[in-house]
Amino acid sequence: MAHLDGMIITEDDREGPLTFGIEMEFLMPMLHQKDEDPDPHDPRPIFRAHNDDDVHFPEKIDAFLMDHLGSLAGDGITLRDEANDEFIEPHDNVVKYDAWRIIMDSSVKAGAEAKYKAYVWAGKEITSEVLRTTDPDAYYKIMVLCRAMRNIRVHLNDSCGLHVHIGRGDDGLSLKTMKKFSVLAWISDAILLDLQHPSRWDNSYCKKMSLYARLSDGHVTRGQGDLEARLDNAQREDALRHIPDSLEGLLLHKVKCIWATTSLEELAILMGNTSDIHARNPMRAAVRGTFGYRRFLPAGKTGGNTNTIEFRQMVGSLDPQHINNWVKLCVGLVDFARLSTADEFCSLVAEASKGRYNFAQMLRDLKLGQDVPFWSNKVLAYAKIDAEVYEGSKESLFLRRL
Repeated sequence: MAHLDGMIITEDDREGPLTFGIEMEFLMPMLHQKDEDPDPHDPRPIFRAHNDDDVHFPEKIDAFLMDHLGSLAGDGITLRDEANDEFIEPHDNVVKYDAWRIIMDSSVKAGAEAKYKAYVWAGKEITSEVLRTTDPDAYYKIMVLCRAMRNIRVHLNDSCGLHVHIGRGDDGLSLKTMKKFSVLAWISDAILLDLQHPSRWDNSYCKKMSLYARLSDGHVTRGQGDLEARLDNAQREDALRHIPDSLEGLLLHKVKCIWATTSLEELAILMGNTSDIHARNPMRAAVRGTFGYRRFLPAGKTGGNTNTIEFRQMVGSLDPQHINNWVKLCVGLVDFARLSTADEFCSLVAEASKGRYNFAQMLRDLKLGQDVPFWSNKVLAYAKIDAEVYEGSKESLFLRRL
């Protein structure tokens, strides 16, 4: 990655495809060697600790995962465990995303229910390599990885999330695109959360931007939206072309605050939270927003300015169709911000601000109308009382094979 210590400055980002990466959180069960298998009819392998001490070191499960997922190399998937992470010099905290990585995740935890008691659990995460949206193998790799994971015993609960990072490789996204995207994120936040499992609606790891971002704080934004004072004539005229005449009141003020920013770092701080600046301290990461802007801050503050926007809304999943359709929606939003004309952008923002805008309209506006039936079915399924995190979760502790 280029310019990790400073800001990636990109004036025009309309050429070339977007890139993306995913983070898949899940729970792995472990047993003592001497323990009876609580699920003897499940023939899939499970990690067994050879002595009592082993269960205190969940990272040892990495070797088990590497062994059972090793066959994926034939499908173009390279795996690396956390102990063998590679970093971009001269940094020791900026990881190379040229392989799928198996790492620990302390935010992923087993519940207190009796069904968890028979096992010791390890919170794990697999992060993908950098994938290109124009590469059909990218979506194939997600399918292959999900299938392989479900050939071993793996569990998901509401502590698990699936995060999507969207960027443009080493080239970065422009400030203008990120201003447009930030407006879209602000007005579509509730719509995107409505597509998610109910456990994500009020989750400390994906708080609504209206509750999380500095943009929501009236003390922070007082005077921030003065376009005339903060922008030159050309910048101000461009901003006004992208602000619908129909906007008014508080929403107009928030949109002007976004357009009044003069750097990616300023925008990232406005759309983030004060704790984002201290992200290297994990104790400061107890609350996160639906969108993550940390990777637009310099390496000294976050571990690498990789210039990606993070979508944090989705519940943990190993369903390739669910994951791929969510990735397409995330890509669609960023691409609309990147490629739409001022008139197209204003039209969508004006429509969405009326309060009657829904996910079906949004998908059609993003040219993803073919996915409306899929998301409609998801919303209906999640509307049920005690909605399942994954199909069959009420009957089985472990995901079914694909």
